[in-house]
Amino acid sequence: MGKHEGKYQGETWMTNLTMAEIHLLNGNDAKAAETFNKANQIMVKTLGKNHSEIAGYYLYWADLLKYKVNKNSEASKYYTRALDIYLRSGDIHEPRIVDIFYEIGPKIFKSEPYVYYFTGVLHFQQQKYEESAASFLKAMDANEEEGGPALSDLDIHCHNLAQAFEKKGIVEKNIDFLNKTLEISIKHRGRNDETTKQWYRILKNKLQKLERHHDIEILSKKFE
Repeated sequence: MGKHEGKYQGETWMTNLTMAEIHLLNGNDAKAAETFNKANQIMVKTLGKNHSEIAGYYLYWADLLKYKVNKNSEASKYYTRALDIYLRSGDIHEPRIVDIFYEIGPKIFKSEPYVYYFTGVLHFQQQKYEESAASFLKAMDANEEEGGPALSDLDIHCHNLAQAFEKKGIVEKNIDFLNKTLEISIKHRGRNDETTKQWYRILKNKLQKLERHHDIEILSKKFE
């Protein structure tokens, strides 16, 4: 997409979003939904459906629905969509994750893995890395026990654990969990999946920085 086209798309998206808000506040729900969906289609086409800006966009709309027109059920859908994007991206540094959990906690807390994940997120943001790591481990165990839809996100939980240990300066555990991240991704996503390849590159770069050539050789054989 060219520079001018991208600018045009952004302006069109903002116009539709503004109009959707006006329709919503004026009580024209059908028109608000229609215009909102137009804005959404433009954003997804421009940025991709799992871009963090899309999540922020969903949060903005959810806040309007809940706090301006008291449509809590509708708002919950968009809070959940935003949370899904953040969790799948593994971006536990996003400050508003905590806000989302607050908004839809009763629904999310019915799922045990997300209870532990939320605790891990809080501890991570508070720089309590040992506690964060313990919570993420429990999230992984609960995911395996439930065997539900969240199973495919095990590698993301695991990578967050690796981050926690890296922040703590515990090198061996950091590497162990980077390895586990890759193994889980190979199992559930496949070797040719782009996410799996990303985990492979992260682990390989880490080993290269540490000059652990033997481990790199083992990694290459295992992955290939």
